[in-house]
Amino acid sequence: MPERVWWAGCAGGTLSPMSQQQQQPPHQPMTPSRSPGLASRVLAGATAVLVALFLVIYLAAVRSQAGQPAVWLMCVLVAVIALSGAAVAGRLRAGMTVSAVVLGVCALLGAFSVGLLLVPALVTAILSAALARPRTRAAVRPRAQAQA
Repeated sequence: MPERVWWAGCAGGTLSPMSQQQQQPPHQPMTPSRSPGLASRVLAGATAVLVALFLVIYLAAVRSQAGQPAVWLMCVLVAVIALSGAAVAGRLRAGMTVSAVVLGVCALLGAFSVGLLLVPALVTAILSAALARPRTRAAVRPRAQAQA
């Protein structure tokens, strides 16, 4: 015989019995290990933070040497931050693949100076792109039918 649990869940605050089979399982928080999409978004956010940190370090290093920062590099990295932000918001799934390619090229171009500081951001971008759920035709089709 199932054990009975008493709770005040009925209207008017009356007590009613509820069997163990009727009880809902305890709430389990959504963690990155339970949701690949969430893990991808967390890694995309980490990529954006790491690239922003790299920009700050890059500007500080260039200014301390009385040099001019490469405007093209700053623009490309700001674009990577924007793509990563779009991936965090779930708006652009392919953004992390593009970010990983761009970060890889930038890391190679600057490998003999500060480019190696981009490697952690590159790794998080690759992992985020790998964990992102690809959109399949089966996932798109119900939306199109619902709109028709």
